Amino acid sequence: MTVKRPEPGVHTQLARWVAEGLISSEQAARIETAEVARANAAGRPGTAPRDGDRSRGSMVVEALGYLGGAMAIIAGFIAVVQLWSDIPPSAEAGFAATAAVLLGATGAAVHTEGNPALQRLRSVLWLMSAASLAALGGVLSAHVWHLSASNGTLLSAAMATAYAMLLWLRTQAALQHLAVFAGAAVTLDAGIASIDRNAPGWVLGLAVWLLSVGWGAMAYRGRVRPLTAGYLATAVGLLVGAQLMMETAAGHVVALLTVGALLAGGVVIRGVWLLAIGAFGVIEVVPQTAARYLPNSLAAPLAVLSIGVVLLGVATLLAKRARASGRSGPPACV
Repeated sequence: MTVKRPEPGVHTQLARWVAEGLISSEQAARIETAEVARANAAGRPGTAPRDGDRSRGSMVVEALGYLGGAMAIIAGFIAVVQLWSDIPPSAEAGFAATAAVLLGATGAAVHTEGNPALQRLRSVLWLMSAASLAALGGVLSAHVWHLSASNGTLLSAAMATAYAMLLWLRTQAALQHLAVFAGAAVTLDAGIASIDRNAPGWVLGLAVWLLSVGWGAMAYRGRVRPLTAGYLATAVGLLVGAQLMMETAAGHVVALLTVGALLAGGVVIRGVWLLAIGAFGVIEVVPQTAARYLPNSLAAPLAVLSIGVVLLGVATLLAKRARASGRSGPPACV
């Protein structure tokens, strides 16, 4: 039987996207494999409907997996809050440990075989498993080891981050990527609070902001994958860190520059989600800065109005560029 290949341009386009850091080589290989399968199925009557059935079946499995995991967690909360008000710490730790193991094992047992729906299901199950592990660390640190709040948070975050990193290194999944970044940020701030309990908020914000800058640099160089998740983590981290620094005058400057950089980055990579984060940052940062330095004046509403006009202009520009470029070149980051 002759094996059909996808269009020659597909391989070239995938290679270019890998070189530009838009997708990983593993993702490119999976896409090309899927294209080969689709090309071969085109000559066999009845194959396409079966592929569609498998796709629908995968989505059903994904939905049932989400529902099952959510119901298990809800049932645990109901048992703890309503049925067993005086639950001992050992039972809380047991519930959290059982949830972490079961959710992690279930995710590992899911055979994704390149199926996006099953990959998402596995990522969600592993994310819930990491959250359960963090809860376990919180129970142990508070009721067994009697650690302070900052030390307990440091322990829980470090446990969950290390676990999420192992899963991320295995799959390079976006949810595990975001879990690692969030865990690293919490671990960093908890470590600072453990060293200095009176650390000001701007110090914690600066730590998250610098971590985000480093993370973005690694994402740009292709050190952390997937690329879009790396940029998303960077954008959210920059905005959160800048917000925490706004208790100082220098923090307002950093926040304004951060929002401007996010908007400029969204224009450069044509990232709608990045522009949305930047726009949210404008709503958060600009009124606070105007109210602090120009109180009881029309400066605040005029500043917001001006920024809104600029954002509308940027949106119009992006729409024109999208129409002009059509479908040529690599896709925009959305």
